[in-house]
Amino acid sequence: MGLQARLELYKKVEARRNRPLIVYVTSNRLNASGGIGGDAVPELLDQLECLPAGTKNLDLLIVSDGGDPTVAWRIVSLIRERAEKSSERQSRSHRSTNPSSETKR
Repeated sequence: MGLQARLELYKKVEARRNRPLIVYVTSNRLNASGGIGGDAVPELLDQLECLPAGTKNLDLLIVSDGGDPTVAWRIVSLIRERAEKSSERQSRSHRSTNPSSETKR
């Protein structure tokens, strides 16, 4: 699926759930794979700072075959600091391995 088609789907998810969606996708292409890494944290902070003031609910979609688990923990912790209610969904190789989880603080 191309980038434009994915962006359209992401916008539909945001509209349906009535909350912002942050998406973190790593590559799983042969000889060009990538995992969750520490360089994503500053990028995520930039995205969180772009959210409208007063954002209380937020969705996070991670599509990755792996990486540094402490970075994934840091990402979710940052989101939980900034949103009263968040929904995190992880997916591996375009197959859902874990059910969606919602957290309310």
